[in-house]
Amino acid sequence: MPKVFVFVFSLFFISCASAQKKANPDAPKENYVDDKTTERLVSIISIPMAIGLDDIQNQLNSSFTGLIYEDDSYADNNADNMKMKVWKNGDIKFTAVKNDVFDYTVPLKVWANYQVSVFGIKQDKSTTFEMDLKFSSKFSIAPTWQMQTQTTPQGFTFVSEPKVSFSSLTIPITPIISKIISNNHTSFAKTIDQSVNDNMSIKPYVLDAWNAVKMPYLVSEEYQTWMVVSPLAIYMEPLQSDGRTIRSKIGFRAYTETITGETPAKPEAVKDIPALKYVRDIPEEFQVAIKSTVPYTEAAKIAKKMFVGEVYKFKNDKYEIKVMDMDIYGSQEKMVIELTTKGDLNGVIYLEGVPYFNPASNAIELTNTELNLKTRNVLLKMASWILEGTLEKKIQKEFTIPLEETISSTKKSVEESFNAEWMKGVKTSCQITGILPEKVTLTSEGISTLVTATGKVNLDVKGL
Repeated sequence: MPKVFVFVFSLFFISCASAQKKANPDAPKENYVDDKTTERLVSIISIPMAIGLDDIQNQLNSSFTGLIYEDDSYADNNADNMKMKVWKNGDIKFTAVKNDVFDYTVPLKVWANYQVSVFGIKQDKSTTFEMDLKFSSKFSIAPTWQMQTQTTPQGFTFVSEPKVSFSSLTIPITPIISKIISNNHTSFAKTIDQSVNDNMSIKPYVLDAWNAVKMPYLVSEEYQTWMVVSPLAIYMEPLQSDGRTIRSKIGFRAYTETITGETPAKPEAVKDIPALKYVRDIPEEFQVAIKSTVPYTEAAKIAKKMFVGEVYKFKNDKYEIKVMDMDIYGSQEKMVIELTTKGDLNGVIYLEGVPYFNPASNAIELTNTELNLKTRNVLLKMASWILEGTLEKKIQKEFTIPLEETISSTKKSVEESFNAEWMKGVKTSCQITGILPEKVTLTSEGISTLVTATGKVNLDVKGL
C-alpha cells in the first residue's frame, strides 16, 4: 500500500477515534441509611357500643330483687297503725326510651297489716295486694366505667284494691297505703340507683378492648411490616337510643407506628384503664404510616422502557448519543442513574437526582437532577458539549415511577389486616378512605415511599 494511503487512513482512524470519545468515570458510591421505623402518628380507633334494653332490664331485674321495704311498727309514720312489707313482684318492664332517659314500671307485691280499735279492743287484719311503681331513670357511664342512674318517681297504680275486713266491716286502706308509698317512692328510687351502681359496669369489656388494640398487627407480609398501637386516652359520646338499643361510641386516642422486621414482642396486658372522658363527637381520624418499597430492579425495568433506545442531540444536532442500557441505585439521599451510551460518546455516564412523590401524577419523580461531579470532570475534558444541560433536563422531565398500583395494594393490605377477629368476641373492621405517599427514601431494598393511610378502624367487642 502506498505510504500516502497509509497516512490518510491513519488520519481517518485518529479522527474517528477522537470523535467517538470513550467515557469511563468513577461510579458514585452506593450507600444507604436504612431506618426500620416510621413516624409515630396520633390516631382515633373507635368502638361502636350497643347496649340492648333487654340486657339492661335483665341487669336491673337481677340486681334489684326481693324485699325492698319493711315497716314493722304500728307507731311509725305518725302512728298510722300499719305494718307493711313490699317485694318486687315480677320483672321490670321498660315502657319508653328517649336518648339516655328510660321510663319503666316495677311490679310490687304488698303485705299490709292494719290495726283498729273496736269498742276499746285493738284488732288487726292483714291483706295482700299488687301495685305498679313507675320511674324515670337517666342512664350514664361514670368516669370509673360504672353504669349510673338518676332515678325519679313517676307515680304508681294499684293492680288490686288494698282493703281489710273486720267481721262485717270492710275498711279501704288505699289512702293510707298511697301516703306510705308516696313518702317512700324517692327511697325506692335511691335503692335502684345504688343497685345499678354496685352491679353494672362496662369496664371489663373496655379493658379487653384496650388490650386487644395493643396487639401488633401485620400489615405487610412481603416486607414484614407490623403496626403497633399505643393507647393514650379514652373518650365517649353521649348515649343515644335507637329503638330497643342504646348506642354510643368509644374512641381510643393512640399512637400508631410501623416497625419492619421481626414480630414485635407481645405487650403485657394492663389491669386498669384511664378514666372515661365525655366528648360531643369522636372524629374518625385513624392514620398509620407504612413504608411501600419499589425494588431497584423493578424501578430500572420501568426506566429502561422510557430511556433505552432514546437518542439525545446536542449543539444544534452536531453531536448525538443513544442510550443503550440503564441502571438505578442509591447514594444517600440521591438516586444514581447509570447510562450506557453509544454515538459521539461511548461508555458510561452517571446522573444524580433527588426522588420525590408528585401527588398530581401519583408517581415518584426527580428534582435537582445533574451529572455526577466526577462524570462532569471527565466530560469537561473530552465532551464538554454534553454539559449544556439538555440531558439532565430531559431525564428529569421524563423519569417517572407510577405508584397507583402500589397505593392500591397498600390500601388493600391495610384493610385486610384489620378486617379480622383477634380473639374470641373481639373483631376489628377497617375502611381506608385515603392513601397519601409523603416521604421518599432510598434504602438497600429499593425506593421506599412513606405512605400514610387514613380512614376509620372500628373495634367490636362482643357484649358492649
